[in-house]
Amino acid sequence: MAISAAEISGSAAGSSSTCATRSSTCRAATGTCRWGRLAEPSLKSRRVGSYGQYLVAAPRLLEERAAPRSPGDPAAFPLVANAALADPAGWVFTDAAGCQAKVRGDIAATVSTTPAVLAGALCRPGGAVLPSFLVDGFLGEGRLVRLLPDWRLKEGGIRIVYPPGRFRLPRVAAFADMLARASEPSALAAQSG
Repeated sequence: MAISAAEISGSAAGSSSTCATRSSTCRAATGTCRWGRLAEPSLKSRRVGSYGQYLVAAPRLLEERAAPRSPGDPAAFPLVANAALADPAGWVFTDAAGCQAKVRGDIAATVSTTPAVLAGALCRPGGAVLPSFLVDGFLGEGRLVRLLPDWRLKEGGIRIVYPPGRFRLPRVAAFADMLARASEPSALAAQSG
C-alpha cells in the first residue's frame, strides 16, 4: 500500500465514486486525487501510490456458507457488486507463482458506491472485493475476514489528476510531491516501524 489508511481516510472525507470516472475522488487544491480506474483520457495524471484489493466477508456470513478455498469457489459465493465498475462481477486472481484465475461472481446485491459495498459486506448479504485501505481496520477488529489470502487481485492506482494544460499551481505540485514521497517504500517502512 502506498499511503497509510489514515491519510487516505482523512483526505477522502468527502470522497465519491462516480460512474463517469469509475474512481473515488477527493479535491486537492485545483488538482484531484483519484483512486481507481481513470476514465477521462483528456486529463493528465501522475501516479503517486497504489493499494491492494481484498475479497472479504463478514464472519456471520461464513457461519452460514463455506468460505471459498480457491478462486473458482466465489462463483458460488454471494457477492455485493459495485455497479460503478466496468465489470462488477469479474475478477482476476493471481497466486504467488503468477498463475491467474478469472472469476465471475454470483451477485447477491448491486450498489453504486464503494461505501455501500462495504456496508453490504458488513451486513452479510455477500462478500465483496474492496480496497485494502478501506477494510484494514475492519479486518483488524474481526468484523470482516479476508478470503483467499494466498491470492491477490490487481492493485489499484492512486493518481493526482490535472486538467489539460501546462500550468500547475505550485501548491498542487507540492501536494503531488508529498504524496509521492509518502508512498516510497522507505517512508512506509518508517511509518510502520
